[in-house]
Amino acid sequence: MIRLLVAMFLSIPIASTWQIGAAHADDAAIAKEQAKLKGIWVVTSMEFQGKDVENPPNRTMEHHFDGTRVKIVVDHRPMPSETLFYRIDPTTTPKMIDIGESLDGIKNRKGTREGIYEIKGDRLLWAFHIKDGVDGFRERPTEFKTDAESNIIIFKLKRVSD
Repeated sequence: MIRLLVAMFLSIPIASTWQIGAAHADDAAIAKEQAKLKGIWVVTSMEFQGKDVENPPNRTMEHHFDGTRVKIVVDHRPMPSETLFYRIDPTTTPKMIDIGESLDGIKNRKGTREGIYEIKGDRLLWAFHIKDGVDGFRERPTEFKTDAESNIIIFKLKRVSD
């Protein structure tokens, strides 16, 4: 289930409405928030269509954040795309995160996933749509909530290393 959800996350291109907040965030606020994200975060569970999805025993999914890059590692093996890039806007509510294969791609919205995130101590919530909506468009989630009809996935992560 983990690999399927991650594969869906990495393989479906996005054509969603652009919210320009990430382009206007204060550089100091971004640097401060990137410092909070830096490190290795392990997925403890996921929520999809209103249900918690636990990690199977002896399986791990890690997100390694560093600077503007994030590497997703499943069962101690990097995913095929290995390293992705991210851009954040910590000045919005909820905070915004965009992830893509390149920083230029994020700026141009090519292959970009638009999501939201929240850091509380050593816990990280990260949500995004995994399926296309009406007319192939997706909207950035506005809250950390799913239901039986939603196409939003919420990753719940715990920091394991700085």
